[in-house]
Amino acid sequence: MTVGNLGVYDANIFLLGSRRFPVAGVTAGTVAISLLSGAVYTLALVGLIHFRWIHWKVGRTVVIYVLAGAIHHP
Repeated sequence: MTVGNLGVYDANIFLLGSRRFPVAGVTAGTVAISLLSGAVYTLALVGLIHFRWIHWKVGRTVVIYVLAGAIHHP
């Protein structure tokens, strides 16, 4: 199990297997959920870093923000 799965993969198998929903609709929903959850996780990590609740051993904070921003890219 991965963090942030949200049951999307299982739901896709059910929705596509039942043949009641078109592939394009399921794909659009999956992309939307992925982008939204990625943005939420990125903002949460940036918040943790900004308020110094996480201490990284990297010297430059800008590098951490760039890495956090890259999380939601598939």
